[in-house]
Amino acid sequence: MRRTLAALALGVAAAVQAQPTCTPDPLAGRGLYLRGSFNGWAAADAQRFTWACNRYELVTRILAGEHKFKLGDEAWSADADFGAAPADPTRIVRKSQDAREFERRLAGPYRITFTMNDPAKLEFEPCPRDAPPLGVT
Repeated sequence: MRRTLAALALGVAAAVQAQPTCTPDPLAGRGLYLRGSFNGWAAADAQRFTWACNRYELVTRILAGEHKFKLGDEAWSADADFGAAPADPTRIVRKSQDAREFERRLAGPYRITFTMNDPAKLEFEPCPRDAPPLGVT
């Protein structure tokens, strides 16, 4: 019985360690949006990210064609204006004179995740139309 309890305790401890560390929303509830040529650079509700523990997530509606875009809040605030790094267009940087728009050919709905780690990452994953907004939980 003691071995069983000890094994159970170790299993629980391992499961707790495997969970990501959740952090508060860095924008404190301000919306972060995918803004670009597909929506007139607007902060549209259909392209608003959701904060999910340690990253922003968005499942887009169908977007098709070659588009330019950035991430930003409603006011393009300096702490929430994200573009492509000059030397590495897959890496995100906060607003600077060198930050550019991302360019990407889009074809369908995508799950987009944005982590503000160092280095910050923006990932696009094609997904079915009926995908849950925050993936499998």
